[in-house]
Amino acid sequence: MAACLAVLVFFLLASYFPHWRLWGVNWWAYYPDVIRYGLLVVGLIGAAGFWWQKRLIGREPAAGGSHNLAGFTVLAGITSIIFVVCFVVFRTTTHFLGDGYQLLSRMAEGIPSVKIWDRGASLIHEGLFAAFLGEASERALLVFRLTSITAGVGWLLGSVILTRRLFDDNSTRYLFFLGLATGGYMLLFFGYVENYALLVTMTMLYTLTGLVVTRSGASSWWLLPLLAGAIFLHLLAIVLLPSFLYLVLRRTVLGRAVAHLSLKSRILTVALIAVAAMGLYYYLYTTHLFFTFALLPLVPNQFTVEGDWLFSLKHFIDLGNLVMLLLPGLPVLAVSLLVLPSEGRQRRTEYRFLGIAALSALMGVAVLNPGIGMPRNWDLFSIVGVPLTILAYFTVLDQRHRLAFVRPAAAMAILLGILSLAPRVATQTMPQYAIAHFRNYLQLDRIRNKNAWQLLTDYYQQIGDRVAAARVTSDKLALFPEIALNDRARELFSRGQHVQAMALADQALQHNPLLYDGYYNLGSCCLRLGMTDSALVLFQIANGLNPYHAPTLAMMGTVYSMKSEYHTAEKYFRQSFQCDNTDKNALIGLVWVYERLQDYDRSLQFLTRLYRFRQVPQQIFREAGDSYVTAGAFQQAARAYIYAVERGLDPAYVNSMRAKYPQLRR
Repeated sequence: MAACLAVLVFFLLASYFPHWRLWGVNWWAYYPDVIRYGLLVVGLIGAAGFWWQKRLIGREPAAGGSHNLAGFTVLAGITSIIFVVCFVVFRTTTHFLGDGYQLLSRMAEGIPSVKIWDRGASLIHEGLFAAFLGEASERALLVFRLTSITAGVGWLLGSVILTRRLFDDNSTRYLFFLGLATGGYMLLFFGYVENYALLVTMTMLYTLTGLVVTRSGASSWWLLPLLAGAIFLHLLAIVLLPSFLYLVLRRTVLGRAVAHLSLKSRILTVALIAVAAMGLYYYLYTTHLFFTFALLPLVPNQFTVEGDWLFSLKHFIDLGNLVMLLLPGLPVLAVSLLVLPSEGRQRRTEYRFLGIAALSALMGVAVLNPGIGMPRNWDLFSIVGVPLTILAYFTVLDQRHRLAFVRPAAAMAILLGILSLAPRVATQTMPQYAIAHFRNYLQLDRIRNKNAWQLLTDYYQQIGDRVAAARVTSDKLALFPEIALNDRARELFSRGQHVQAMALADQALQHNPLLYDGYYNLGSCCLRLGMTDSALVLFQIANGLNPYHAPTLAMMGTVYSMKSEYHTAEKYFRQSFQCDNTDKNALIGLVWVYERLQDYDRSLQFLTRLYRFRQVPQQIFREAGDSYVTAGAFQQAARAYIYAVERGLDPAYVNSMRAKYPQLRR
């Protein structure tokens, strides 16, 4: 009871400090006082009621009721229908969290996703988009809402079916079901625009099925399709792999040998594994640029901004906020666990499985670098909340306890979940509150969220509020002086003043070491000044900070072309083209690379693609034709000259080439 009251008071106090780093608990901050105190009163009355009725809801189930599944199924089914109605009625109307607006824009424009980490979810969304009819932007929104709500329906159905196997009485089943259905990750099912709703549902199915398997003694290999499905949806699901390996290996010779180790040997083994893991972490971080930007640094370095490093206080505060956002009732459940007898839980397979799943998920999230700030990455990182919530409620509701306060404690934790989730859902349906909340997020991680200011500008322009859009742009320029410096550097570069442009780009990077387009501009200057190796490093940094940026990839292809590494250049030009099939530089690069590789048919293929862009000047096609002639590829040269003439080349030039090379006439 005291823990529940403390959390309620914490929610209220945190709401008066929206600019503090309390993003996981201050969701009442965006509402008038009457609503804040109304939520507090509801919480106080509910907690008092549960505690007062603890003898009733905490008593033993009636004899013979253990096998009466119909009652639970009906009650959980009605509750699920209410949830689904809420998913539809209170679906999100603003998409500032995560990459919602970018995803909608890319899908409407027909640009496929090339990110390998969420390729599975992207393929599902793109397939649905192609199957539906209608206006592109409306179709894109419909696709994401449909998958979000469908994932929510799958969550509810899966949790009802699997919960039936875990407990012997309906009241415990229902409390467990409600505990799972009121976690902070449930916002993903309210028409939320992102690629993670299906991932969270698959994670729940994997974790609950694993729990059922451990209690029934069934084969652990039943979990493999669910684990593979989760990893297919997003590579972050690999954090579930340790729990699967534990179940598979526990009955092997190796598993039995580990189980019989002494306490001292286990501690030593864990220490050695930790040292090896840190060594691997350091190696990957220092030798591969992908991991340099994907993982948080062990100590602050040149790319560290706003205190983001692995063991920083800010990072631990963010992890605490994340856990409270996903499981607001954790303090109540944790206090209950302190009072409950352990009864050898640490030696039971189901608790080890859940503990490994929750710990590995939390550790996986803890080492990842939140590219747009931890608050806005809550949706992907919500994978942590699934095994953690299942572990917490299952442990408290374990029927071996038979203590009267257990169910009231679970009920209070559920109440806290509702009082946190409800205002979050409502905020995403009311633009004025969503914008106020988003602005606070922009300030929490100012440098990381620099590009997110454009979302507000675009939003105001779409609704026709040009004054507000101009105000946002003005605020952004005042907060980020590096923008003006970088724009000026780009202007000087276009004039051929490369040395001066380098100086300004360097100044911009001193203001913001995460400014990817600053590295891009600096690399472009180096390339023009003949500093090829320096240019390549700068483009690699720009690509690490902003993966799948088509111009950066095209420039990397250009550098490798200049170094005569044509196969590597081909790879980057192709990646650039996949990211943006309107990038003319990538097409020109592919035409040129395939010439050097003497693959003239492919070179002509991309030249034909290039011809579809009306802005491409005739000299590109003429130069390609000349190259084909020099190589003896007269058929391809003839086609290139036709393209050139149609773009304005003097036919006399082509006639002179035909007179010199009769093969062009065929």
